[in-house]
Amino acid sequence: MVPSLPDPDALQQVIGEAASTMLHPLLKDGIGLGVGWGRTLRAAARTLKQRRFARSWVTSLMGGMTRGAGTNTFEVATEFAHLIGAECYYVAAPIYCPSVESRSTLLTHYGLADVMRRAREGQIALVSCGDLTPRSLLAATHIVNESLDELRKAGAVGDLLGTYLDEYGRPVDHPLNSRVMALSPQELKAYPISILASGGLPKAPVIRGILNARYVRCLVTDESAAAALLQ
Repeated sequence: MVPSLPDPDALQQVIGEAASTMLHPLLKDGIGLGVGWGRTLRAAARTLKQRRFARSWVTSLMGGMTRGAGTNTFEVATEFAHLIGAECYYVAAPIYCPSVESRSTLLTHYGLADVMRRAREGQIALVSCGDLTPRSLLAATHIVNESLDELRKAGAVGDLLGTYLDEYGRPVDHPLNSRVMALSPQELKAYPISILASGGLPKAPVIRGILNARYVRCLVTDESAAAALLQ
């Protein structure tokens, strides 16, 4: 747990640094590391000590966007892979496919199917979560922004790897959840080690849902979010 800071960017930075400190001793040669995206995970990557694990690999756990500024899934996964000297695998698809059918078709591609297999077989996962406020990278995208009212009506409080969840951690009934190209929260449970790095009061409801559903095993957060979780 880190101190709460009034500046959201500074808060994400210190949470990322704390997550990096937790991750560092867990990394060994030969492990598979699955990573999400966002500012917090970018901060974690940038403070991780460089090593060389030639037998390890890194994979993104979700599709990406067509543009980014260091926080996209491809960029975050690449940075982690560079720092540990590992091969990197990408879910080379959009976060949300145009339809359920197009998602199914993409998953028949042998390369993408292999990456998703790796995403399910990793030993360590480092992920973040998003809320429904304008600061959320995912909520700010056009495809999600135009669906925010519907998501709220469906009971969504935020997302984990692009899957929108209610306050109990249950995926809500919304078309985006059937079109997301990502490891599912349920599949994330299979990771022996999984770290959720997120904080700030707006994220407390979705963090609570994720913990209630036991999708992750470890949490790195700040004092204000922790206090809200305990209430």
